[in-house]
Amino acid sequence: RVIWGWVHARHLSIRREGGLRIRAEMFGQLTSSLEAAWSKLRKE
Repeated sequence: RVIWGWVHARHLSIRREGGLRIRAEMFGQLTSSLEAAWSKLRKE
């Protein structure tokens, strides 16, 4: 419960700082890493 509150507060602070761009960057990194892993799997 304490951890959840901390995560929630942090999420709100990130959102206040225009977190949409940060989230987009994180999503892009995640997608690119997934694509890299997928191509690696297909090569083998």
